[in-house]
Amino acid sequence: MDIRITKRLNKQGVFLAILHTVIILNLALDFFYIH
Repeated sequence: MDIRITKRLNKQGVFLAILHTVIILNLALDFFYIH
């Protein structure tokens, strides 16, 4: 694979991982506040 493509995918993967973490934390906080 091309190095440029893998670097781009790595950046996208990191961004998605951070996004998922933020969403999960928000859901967890909502869950704790509701209960």
